[in-house]
Amino acid sequence: MVRNNLSDAQTQVLNSPPFLVENSLGALDHQIVQAMLQKPVALALDCSAIQAVDSAGLNWLLAVQSRLTMQSIAFFIQAPSPILTSIFLATRLDQRLKFVLPIAPVELNHHA
Repeated sequence: MVRNNLSDAQTQVLNSPPFLVENSLGALDHQIVQAMLQKPVALALDCSAIQAVDSAGLNWLLAVQSRLTMQSIAFFIQAPSPILTSIFLATRLDQRLKFVLPIAPVELNHHA
């Protein structure tokens, strides 16, 4: 799983619906198209709320990645839910998609 940190102001983040299934993809695809018109350097799809995904949803993610790559826009899955992470691992899509996790605060311990 490739993991990156997004800190670029040119990155647009979209929120995925809880169900990434065939009948929810039209509205989400419209959001992707609108984001592409802004010519971002990268687009991240926040998947932290995903509770279910079907094969149409998985195929859609790959198609979006291809479309964005053709437009020289990087595509990342941000904070995938545990369910989605399991699906990516089982289908080996973790090898094909790029992931980014939110930057967690770093706690420094100073020992003398």
